[in-house]
Amino acid sequence: AFCLGSGLLLTVASGPIAQWIGMSQSQIFGLVDGTTFIQVIGIILLPYGVLVGFLSMRQDLRLPGQFVTAMDMLWMVGSYGLLLLQTLPLNTAGNWAVLIIADIVLAFALVQLWGLRIMNRTV
Repeated sequence: AFCLGSGLLLTVASGPIAQWIGMSQSQIFGLVDGTTFIQVIGIILLPYGVLVGFLSMRQDLRLPGQFVTAMDMLWMVGSYGLLLLQTLPLNTAGNWAVLIIADIVLAFALVQLWGLRIMNRTV
């Protein structure tokens, strides 16, 4: 639900979000403007959110749980890396937004790891 909601928000409100976080007038990695970059992230999150929902309906959640947890960790590490390397032209609000979202995703990953640990003990 978090991926779908975030993806939808980033897709439909990419302009105001890009402006709020300081990326609206920026060229990202020399490829696209900030608004398009935000929109592409949203578009990527939408099918990923559907995939996570589909995987959550499986009877054995161990392998899908490991995949989703790994993707969450990758998102978190990537977000922290972007902040540390300052590769995106973010303002203060943008830095905080990336940090807070990365922390939320980290919390999801930790809860998922805990759930996987419990599942592995009961099998």
